[in-house]
Amino acid sequence: MGRFMNLAFCLLYTTTIAKAKWCDETFLATPMDSLKEPVVGRRGTCTMSIKGKAAIGAIIVTFKNVNLTYHATCDVSNSIAVHDGDSSGAILGLVCGNYTSTFQSSGNVLTLRYPSAEVTDTNAFDLEYRQSDISCYGPSVTAVSSTEYSIFSVGYPVGVLVSRSCYWFVRAPEGQRVRVSIETAGDVISTCQDVNIRFGNSYRYLKNGYVWCPGKTNVYQSWGFMALLRLKIPPGLSIRAKYRALEGSTCRGDFRATQEEQFLMTPGYPNPFPSYLECRWEIKSPDPTSGSIRIDVLEMELVETDGCSSDVIRIYDGKSRYNRLVATACRGPATFYVYGHSAMVQFKSLRDRNTKSGFKLKYYYTRAEPCGGSLVATSTTQNVTSPGYPANYPNPLECVWTISADSPENKVRVTFLEAGLLDGTDVVRVYDGDATSGYLLGQVSGNNGNPTFTGQEASLTLVFTATDNGQKPSTQVGFVFGYVETQVTPLLQRSIEAQLEETVLMSPRFPGGKVKDINATWTVRSKWDSYEVLLSFLEVDVGDVSDCNNNYISVYQGYSSSGQISKICDNETGTFLSRDRELSVVFRTDSKLARRGFKAEYKMSKFGTFAGCFGFPNEVRVYPNTKGNLESPLYPNKYPNLMNCSTLLKSIFDDHYIQLEVTDMNMPHPEDTGCTRDFVEFFDGPSSASPSLGRACGQTKLTVTSKHAGQDVLVMFISDSNKGGNGYMIKYSAVKEVGQDTESSTPVGLTLGIIVGCLALILLVGIVVIIRRRSMRKWSLEQREIHR
Repeated sequence: MGRFMNLAFCLLYTTTIAKAKWCDETFLATPMDSLKEPVVGRRGTCTMSIKGKAAIGAIIVTFKNVNLTYHATCDVSNSIAVHDGDSSGAILGLVCGNYTSTFQSSGNVLTLRYPSAEVTDTNAFDLEYRQSDISCYGPSVTAVSSTEYSIFSVGYPVGVLVSRSCYWFVRAPEGQRVRVSIETAGDVISTCQDVNIRFGNSYRYLKNGYVWCPGKTNVYQSWGFMALLRLKIPPGLSIRAKYRALEGSTCRGDFRATQEEQFLMTPGYPNPFPSYLECRWEIKSPDPTSGSIRIDVLEMELVETDGCSSDVIRIYDGKSRYNRLVATACRGPATFYVYGHSAMVQFKSLRDRNTKSGFKLKYYYTRAEPCGGSLVATSTTQNVTSPGYPANYPNPLECVWTISADSPENKVRVTFLEAGLLDGTDVVRVYDGDATSGYLLGQVSGNNGNPTFTGQEASLTLVFTATDNGQKPSTQVGFVFGYVETQVTPLLQRSIEAQLEETVLMSPRFPGGKVKDINATWTVRSKWDSYEVLLSFLEVDVGDVSDCNNNYISVYQGYSSSGQISKICDNETGTFLSRDRELSVVFRTDSKLARRGFKAEYKMSKFGTFAGCFGFPNEVRVYPNTKGNLESPLYPNKYPNLMNCSTLLKSIFDDHYIQLEVTDMNMPHPEDTGCTRDFVEFFDGPSSASPSLGRACGQTKLTVTSKHAGQDVLVMFISDSNKGGNGYMIKYSAVKEVGQDTESSTPVGLTLGIIVGCLALILLVGIVVIIRRRSMRKWSLEQREIHR
């Protein structure tokens, strides 16, 4: 406040000091005023008027060294009344006892009236007065409970042409509270402004406050005995703030929750509660780590408003309204849980005339309900609820339930009987298996009916996640789901996405469980368009070959409705490559034979990774002095099934032959002595219609050479639909003669051509340099002649 006063002193006029014994006098606020000597007040009422020399500018008076007679109740009969304008104007406030206050008029006149008997030689006060500009600093008043008084902004009710910020301070006697109502006048606008009204019990710890909307009357009430009003007033608008003190109320307190029921209610319940009431209670939890505070609103009679905008109970998870809002209630009954260290219950009513009885609630401490755990499903349906059901659940929160069938051969079925979650943020996810790494069967959020989930495994995992919503109220009821053991195996159809990294795909219950009556389909699709799917079976146990009609794995190009490309039985493994973006895997078992199932890996493979395997041969030029290698796809790992890859080796020189040597060969099917299943074949020419130079399969190693100099050689690799091997490595080179080593000299003609070309280039560069030097010399001589 001192900064505001010092600033104001320099705005227009200096400050004049008067001893308050002058009676029935009029003072002019000018820089030339001097100190007035005190006089004894006469009988009756004294009136002091202070007028500003300028037509525009408020009068600011400050009472100092106040020492008046103390009265239990201050009113106009025993106090100094400060009027806005002349003595008929609105009272800005009272000064009694030892109050030290500052008042500001709306115009250029301010009047003091007081009983002369109250001001004597010993009961006196000092008065500073001045005229300011249109600033809005300074009022510091003391509220009384007997009457409501006012603070005006400069220019009220017309306002001024510029915006300004106002700082007003109101306090009440100890043990009382401040009530402020704000009214607007002038060019009323509809948008809200930040009023920054702050309330508190000390100058240092004032709590931030509320929002003021021009065009409306807003009533605010402090909890302590101080109120600091900080308003931004737009042009053409003026403010009147009415203030008064409110007697202390039992409508507050600090309590500790126990397991015994305790009660809170509005003052005078069930009779109507006082007008302009604000209640706050803090309820502390004895042990928030293992329990919560339960609050039951038992009875409630309030004026109902849309959205609970007035006459409302707010419950916070913490000791102030800046903590997370748990719930809002304007009609009951209702139940809420607070899971933190304390709960703050706030009730606020801003009505002038209340006829409603208010509310009654009880609170107590309760042990935490189980959140998550390991459960066993039997043939009898059992239920699980969210914490606090059917009241609000805490947030943030995560609960994990693992539900296993009583018999390892059976499954678990979960049905949601009721679901009321905060849509988009709070969700229950259901996974197949005993961990969140299992397949996501689905999720529940919002109020999406009564979904049912049944997995392929002997267990299900449910994860409930509630996020921290800050100030957003959590009024959702949560959920109830029932779980039961079942022998029914649902049809399994899943779509999964292949990434660049390898991902594991396992049949249900692999590797420890035994599976029966499985009818499952997985469609594996690459994440990006320009990639194929590479799928490898690492372990397979689906039954004997003799029972391959009932227990098998089928692999399809695309969806399962397209053509089957392989059927896997017994313990066969294999690797498959899609022709497009998708492969499908179908797994079938009957009720007689129970085996472990399979384990596979899948990932994306870029189109063109396996050159020559999709239509046209991959062409490779063979140069003298060059040795190259041909490898099977994925060498030295197992090659994919159903491959048809061709490489065309093209000879550069007509006098050279192409020679190939199989250095490594590892293919299955040793019984296939005719090399009809997985093999490599060499052709003396550009196509498979050319004469064959031989085939290699199994563990065969051989060396072949083209029959004619300059002839191309086609190498073709074929694999069938069953398991593959590690493949092959073939070395190739160009030789001068059949049987000659791959080393060869460079042709003489080519060598001479290179030498002649290099000499011609050197000669040309030399001629250009000579011509350039002669030109520069001639230019230099011409410049010298010019300068002479």
